Amino acid sequence: MKKTYFMRTYKINKSTSIATFFALVFQIVVNLIILVLRRSIESEHLVKILSFILKGVDTIANISRNVVISCIIILFVLIIPELIGRIKRDSIKNWVIAIRVTKRIHQYLAFSDLENEEALKRYNKCIRSAVIDVREKQINFILKLPNDRAIQQLILSIKDPLRGEIANQFPEYALSNFTREKDYLKLEGTK
Repeated sequence: MKKTYFMRTYKINKSTSIATFFALVFQIVVNLIILVLRRSIESEHLVKILSFILKGVDTIANISRNVVISCIIILFVLIIPELIGRIKRDSIKNWVIAIRVTKRIHQYLAFSDLENEEALKRYNKCIRSAVIDVREKQINFILKLPNDRAIQQLILSIKDPLRGEIANQFPEYALSNFTREKDYLKLEGTK
């Protein structure tokens, strides 16, 4: 099974969306600071110091604005091909379902009660690589296995409940058994 465009770009899109959100919040805070400084310059006698600070904050605002614009452009460049492909061959509804179900599977697989804190971090990091791509006639699940043998055994021990959870989410699809290709655990389903 070849990774789909959605599977290859899911993690990048998620990271870029989060970065865009924080850059946008930072941009709003900086603009509020600029607004306060401009009002202070009009009412105070420390004009030289405040105008110097205002120039610095203005520069930060320009950089922040450019970061927001860059993040939005990157996000659109990555999402537009997927949306066009979905419109031509599938539906945007399935794209939204794929994002929602991928997040749900991450929550389902996440552990919080392992004794070994380091193993817990490595396991949860591995789980965040799981992606489900939903198409009209087919679904694909992929999970990159880590090099750590203990974490691999833990993941392989939960593949039956995981298959059951995916089957519960998509009862109209017939699911195959999990297959292992190189360092990926894969599951396919057809309608």
